[in-house]
Amino acid sequence: MVTLELLEEMLGGYKGTLLLISHDRAFMDNVVTSTWVFDGKGNIDEYIGGYQDYLEQRPDQTAVGLKSDAKKAAAKAEATAAAAAPKKVKLSYKDQRALEQLPAEMEALEKEQAEINDILADGSLFVSDADQAMKLSNRLTEIDDLLLEKLERWEELEEMSKG
Repeated sequence: MVTLELLEEMLGGYKGTLLLISHDRAFMDNVVTSTWVFDGKGNIDEYIGGYQDYLEQRPDQTAVGLKSDAKKAAAKAEATAAAAAPKKVKLSYKDQRALEQLPAEMEALEKEQAEINDILADGSLFVSDADQAMKLSNRLTEIDDLLLEKLERWEELEEMSKG
C-alpha cells in the first residue's frame, strides 16, 4: 500500500506524458487525466479524467446499439454538453496530502512565530546578543512569507477540492 501511494505521488508530480495500463480503478482515478477505452470493435474512445469520469461520460449502452440517426445525434449533443460543463477537479494524491498537512504546518510556523516574538518582546536580546536578535528577526520575516505562501496554497487546494 505504501509503495502504491509513493507511485501515485511520483506520477502525480510527473509533467510528461505516460501511458498507464492498470486494473486498479482507484489508482487510475488518482493519477490519470485522460482514459482510453477499447470498445471491442477495433476503436479507441478517449474520455477526460479517470475511470469514474469515464463511467459518467460514456454513452448509455442502449443508445449505442440503436441505429436511429436522431438518437445518435441526441446522444452526441448530450456528450458535447457534458464535456462543455465545468468538471470538478479531482485532487492528485500529492495535492490531497498537502491539503491535509498544510494546517499543521501553518500551526507549527505560528507557534514558532509566537515564541520568537516572546523572546524579542523585551528588547534585551538586542543589547546582549545583537547577532542572535537579528537572526531571529530575519526568521520572523521568513515565517511571515512562508505562512502567506502556505495559506495561499491551502486556499487554492481547498477551492480545487470543492470544484
